[in-house]
Amino acid sequence: MEKGPKIGKSLGGNVAIPEFQKRETGFELQPEPKEPQTELSEKPGDFERDLNKKWFELVYDAKHEFPEEVQVLLDKQIQHKPLSPEERSIFDLAVNKWWKESFGITFDKRKEPPKDTFEIKRQKEKIGLQAQKINRMEQLHNAIKNLDEGEPVDEFRDETRKVLYHDGSLERYFTEDNNKKVYLGLGDVISDYAWGIKYVPDGEMEEPTYRILAKRILINEARRDLEILNDVGLTSKATVENHLPTDIEKKVVVAKNKKARNEKVLSHTGFLAEAVARELLTRAAINNDLDFAVLRANLIEDFDYKYDFKLRLKKKLRGIKIEDGKEIGSNIRKIGIQFTTSIHTGNRKRLQIEQGKQAVKKLAEGGLRKLPVDEILLLQIPIYKEVAKIYQEWLEAGKPSGGPEQFLSRDLKIELLKAVTGGLIEISDEEIEKIFPKEEASTAN
Repeated sequence: MEKGPKIGKSLGGNVAIPEFQKRETGFELQPEPKEPQTELSEKPGDFERDLNKKWFELVYDAKHEFPEEVQVLLDKQIQHKPLSPEERSIFDLAVNKWWKESFGITFDKRKEPPKDTFEIKRQKEKIGLQAQKINRMEQLHNAIKNLDEGEPVDEFRDETRKVLYHDGSLERYFTEDNNKKVYLGLGDVISDYAWGIKYVPDGEMEEPTYRILAKRILINEARRDLEILNDVGLTSKATVENHLPTDIEKKVVVAKNKKARNEKVLSHTGFLAEAVARELLTRAAINNDLDFAVLRANLIEDFDYKYDFKLRLKKKLRGIKIEDGKEIGSNIRKIGIQFTTSIHTGNRKRLQIEQGKQAVKKLAEGGLRKLPVDEILLLQIPIYKEVAKIYQEWLEAGKPSGGPEQFLSRDLKIELLKAVTGGLIEISDEEIEKIFPKEEASTAN
């Protein structure tokens, strides 16, 4: 009898979804129940009544964004182990904080309908956004519910989605671009959504591999959509659009001629460069199970704290040396990255970062605000022209899977990875070779 695909393997061979991964805590994949699983809220010692299995999966999918002590509690929850009152308090505070930071709404208020009060009328726009967030969460809830019950998922009816196939002999997944097989890692699927590329698992894919992959796609898309809604609530819609690769693309493709398209691309190169760097690192981290996770920064973090994205290290650092041997802090865990493509703006960026930190320090003294990261580092790589070139190359190629960053030269990809991780995480030459194989060079050039 031929073996089916290994359960819990991701695209490219890494772990797919934490729910099905064998963990140090001893949790292993259990056989699918014949009846729908009871929600966590119905089991003694689990979440409060208003928390259920579907929402927990969104939280658990972001496990590595939580401190180690909370990760342990997340593992206990997925195993239906009761928490002590002290653990419950730590857990609830951490989950609410994560939801608030990610989506601008606390976890326990996610399903609370707007109330018709004078205060809400005065904040009609804000409440409207909250309703959109709640609706998007409900959409995810229904999609996962249908998936678990074997019903059609409405999101997957979209015919513009690319089909993901499973290669059982290689334990890998692939799609087709221009009649060619393109092998993808889970990080590619996650990152491609930033560029407007959406996927659907092949309907012939074996269970539970299909369900694992589908769930990751649905959760990733919902989270990114919620982050955008949160940004809209933090600032103006126009400002948010400037930060979205998909909206930049719309402005470029409607330009009347090549010169106009070039001007549109060049006017947005800074934002495009941030997205290219962030998504390249996201792909590398997820596909190769590196010791960090890449997190997107909201617009308040971008404007007030002066960093473009964040790294969550899986291991704490106790003092690291950067910038001519200067040592920063201890117990470093979350780092903000300010990315600049110009060699002329370094001093100005450093000044902005320092001013932002000092402003937050004053607020912190009054108990009003705390810097969301442990440290902010400046990443200065002059790739302004390269980003404009590869972005247009990607559009002209028909927006293939892998985003514009695939067209960067191999040397530049390595330089970006080393610049971000230098002094933080050790990556050997052998790992670099695995992350960016030399055969990629012929594709990029």
